[in-house]
Amino acid sequence: IKHRHPKNFLCNLWMSSLRKRNKEQQTSEVEQTEKFRWFDNDRSVNSIAKTQLDDMTTTHNQNDTTAKSTIDKFLSATSSYCANTNNIDKSLKLMSYLLWFLSKISSSNTSNGIPSNKISIGLRKLSAEISFTRYVLRFFGMPVTVDALRNPESPFSKNKTVNKIMAYSMLLYYPLEYMAYAKWKAPELVPEKVNASWCSMWSTRLWMIYIITDMIDSRKNVQTLIKEKVKMQNTKKEKGNQVVKSKELNEIVHKIKFARLHLLRCALFTLPAVHW
Repeated sequence: IKHRHPKNFLCNLWMSSLRKRNKEQQTSEVEQTEKFRWFDNDRSVNSIAKTQLDDMTTTHNQNDTTAKSTIDKFLSATSSYCANTNNIDKSLKLMSYLLWFLSKISSSNTSNGIPSNKISIGLRKLSAEISFTRYVLRFFGMPVTVDALRNPESPFSKNKTVNKIMAYSMLLYYPLEYMAYAKWKAPELVPEKVNASWCSMWSTRLWMIYIITDMIDSRKNVQTLIKEKVKMQNTKKEKGNQVVKSKELNEIVHKIKFARLHLLRCALFTLPAVHW
């Protein structure tokens, strides 16, 4: 047949090669399409992953910034608090009372009020050392007392009579505390006639006068603030002053809370004062 129909043979051969070529092109186009499709998918996945990574990095940086700002605020507040001698004395007082309380709890056996437990004895020693540290800090209290007597804007109270009572009680309190501390720690520097216990007892009585006067003044302050609060609540609010009135009311409420906490603090101070 090939010899008889050479033209047909060549035509068929050419058609078969053409069909084969078209099939190969279609296959290559499909493969290329699949390749680009997977490439696009990979690119979209990479884009999503990159976006998520950027979001995680941003969140991490924000958390680091927040943590740093919180730490900075804490350190700044602590530095400001510790720069005040009165605040340090309050912290030491709290530590001393806390250690004394723990020594009472941890003591298993007692004889004549003296704990026999080793942990209790150690806590009592630490409490005593902190108490003596507070004696040293009281050397810085006399200038404040003298300033309160000379300055009408006293740190003790706005009431002149209350201010004088509190200031004069502290004016006698500090020298007695100095004498008691010196007699206990360096008896060679103090005359033998000086009785440290007597000095400490009378200084505590003067401190009690200070506490009672402070409580009376604080109670009057609370009553005055409550009257201002009631008066402000009963006053008709004007449209233009609503925001101002609400701010003033919040300030008064805050002052009342602070004054009541101060009253509680003074009441708690009477317990060790009576004991000593």
